Amino acid sequence: MAAVLGVSSVLVASWKLCRRGAKRKRLPPGPPRTPFLGHLLRVPRELPWVKYHDMCRELGSDVVALEVLGTTIIVLDSAEAVNELLERRSHIYSSRPHLPMICDLMGWEFNIGLMPYGERWRMHRKMFHQSFQSSAVTSFHPQEVKAARQLVQNLYQRPEDFTTHFRLMAGYVVLSAAYGIEPLGEDDPYIKISEEAIHYLVEAAVPGAFLVDIIPAMRYIPKWMPFAHFQRFAETSRNHIGKMRQSPYEEAKSSSGMSSSFVQKRLKEMDQTGDTEAYEEVVMNTASAMFVGGFDTIIAAMSAFLFAMMTHPEAQRRAHAEIDSVISSGLPTFEDRKSLPYITAIVKEVLRWKPVTPMAAAHVLDVDDEYRGHFLPAGSLVIGNAWAILNNEATYPDPFSFRPDRFLAGKDGSMNPCPDPDFAVCPGRLMALDVLWISIASILTVYDISKGVDKQGHDIKPVYEPGPSSLVFMPLPFTCTIKPRNAKAELVCAMLEDWS
Repeated sequence: MAAVLGVSSVLVASWKLCRRGAKRKRLPPGPPRTPFLGHLLRVPRELPWVKYHDMCRELGSDVVALEVLGTTIIVLDSAEAVNELLERRSHIYSSRPHLPMICDLMGWEFNIGLMPYGERWRMHRKMFHQSFQSSAVTSFHPQEVKAARQLVQNLYQRPEDFTTHFRLMAGYVVLSAAYGIEPLGEDDPYIKISEEAIHYLVEAAVPGAFLVDIIPAMRYIPKWMPFAHFQRFAETSRNHIGKMRQSPYEEAKSSSGMSSSFVQKRLKEMDQTGDTEAYEEVVMNTASAMFVGGFDTIIAAMSAFLFAMMTHPEAQRRAHAEIDSVISSGLPTFEDRKSLPYITAIVKEVLRWKPVTPMAAAHVLDVDDEYRGHFLPAGSLVIGNAWAILNNEATYPDPFSFRPDRFLAGKDGSMNPCPDPDFAVCPGRLMALDVLWISIASILTVYDISKGVDKQGHDIKPVYEPGPSSLVFMPLPFTCTIKPRNAKAELVCAMLEDWS
């Protein structure tokens, strides 16, 4: 009997190994494996969107698989694959990876972008969707117009500090829209809190930055031990994140503020419906996700816009001509949007040309799945390469050129049904598009944007390089020249100074 059991055990083990090997053969193609390490050394740390795209081209597949320490990473390099798996099969692809460092130790588990799929996630998603759908985001237009006016004025006073001005503009929009709070200027404490929290998140999001993400049991190591730097890092980060999440929320609760702010609208609904404390937690979490999620993306997109204008003067001239034909005095409003299709096309092309999130957030596959005859195992990390999709020459001819007219159907200015690039912004993309449109339209009404010059008066060659963030394509500092276009523009700036 023992012999029979022994033989049976061997057969079962052999069957499992064969089955595992068969499944591995059925995985999407991947690069050569290293013994014991699998594809650990093949996971790109710099410019992953470019490296993964090159990998897909070398393998002749828009879906590739890498096996890293027992986890399968599936990279989707085409819109077709993303739409089929992450959209049509979203019921099994909507969960998120559990990140011990970021979620457990640093305290980001409240963020909807890091929540596992389930009832809690659905509650947050529902509230976010209701508050930022097309019929709701127009309520934020007054804050966005005011922020754009202030941006134009700040650029007139100190044009060289454009990144600082973008930071203040983004901070004003998200603080006022989410909480009804107006920032106190460049040194506003809430903006600083958000930047500090994002700083720690960016550091922790670098693949392989902390060993605890590979060996989760390390989370139990006491912080006083010599090699527990990650615990001390997490504790400091957790303090900043707690302030970022709670401080503006508590102020919004205790003051009358702006009645159109997200928090105050939702709290009024809670009072009317008699919801529990769980509802209030969803409000606080959703507001903080809006706060931190809309900050860097707006700054990165506005930086890309400046770079595009100074390196493509022909596009800027066309934008100026369109604005001059519509705006006779003052600055544009959202009512002018339909009459300024080229400005809308510029916004779309900025987001396509330099996508702010070139690699989409990772999803987790809940159950075994199959796609085009390939086996996709449960627990796989599934990542869409937004950069590759937005640079697909079949969809966007001459993809590396900045060409806003690709989104225009004809001379009448109607919009081309060319696929929108806004999916690569964030879940609150409708609000982000409004912010970018009114800001870009306002800047182009008043300013000429050209290359920076050195002390000898020579043009500085513009270079657009990504910073250290693996979450948002935030460029390293660059220079440009921003000057009023004409006497009318000077008058607008003077009027803004009087208005402020």
